[in-house]
Amino acid sequence: MLLTMLGLGLAAGGPWAYDQASTYWKSGSSSSSAVTAATVQTRQDEESRTPLVSRGLPADAVPNYDLADVLRFNITPGEVLARWPRVSTGMGQLELQGYRVLLVSGIAEYDLAGSLTYYFNSQQQCQRIAFYGTTGNPQRLVALLGQRFGFVRRIVNDPGVFLYEAPDTAGEARSVLHLQSAEVIRQAEPYRRYKLSLVIERPA
Repeated sequence: MLLTMLGLGLAAGGPWAYDQASTYWKSGSSSSSAVTAATVQTRQDEESRTPLVSRGLPADAVPNYDLADVLRFNITPGEVLARWPRVSTGMGQLELQGYRVLLVSGIAEYDLAGSLTYYFNSQQQCQRIAFYGTTGNPQRLVALLGQRFGFVRRIVNDPGVFLYEAPDTAGEARSVLHLQSAEVIRQAEPYRRYKLSLVIERPA
């Protein structure tokens, strides 16, 4: 039954049928001038490595990951390796080690599909979480980020861009959610209405 549902989802252009993230973020950096260099570098590194999944369903794309459980900093490298059947490593960045997985959080419009990376420091603590992909409805994600990490909306000039930031104790926006309406919104592809870029730094 689950495989039948997944097959129907793919035929309808479900959330796992996302394009390469580098085609999403041609602008390069966030609209916020306060975003740190580390956040911008993470975004550029991630978008250049995000896999292309256009047909078929990879074994590690079964939609059974709850966002509230995925976007947390008390996760360990061992948990990542045990939970996902396929983990890409070697995404080192300065003093951080990255572990990338393919995330499909479900089959509803508010679910996410894309590339999720956990960055761990030398103490094996999760220091940064990055996600690049698509969603049909970002409201649930925005609510979770606001409640858990203090994300608030920042108005920008582009009406097609929605920017949310979580400032640190110094007032700098180190954690950023960048949402952008898809260039073409198709009724048959309700899961691809928004392209999103998310970088969350470990709270102080």
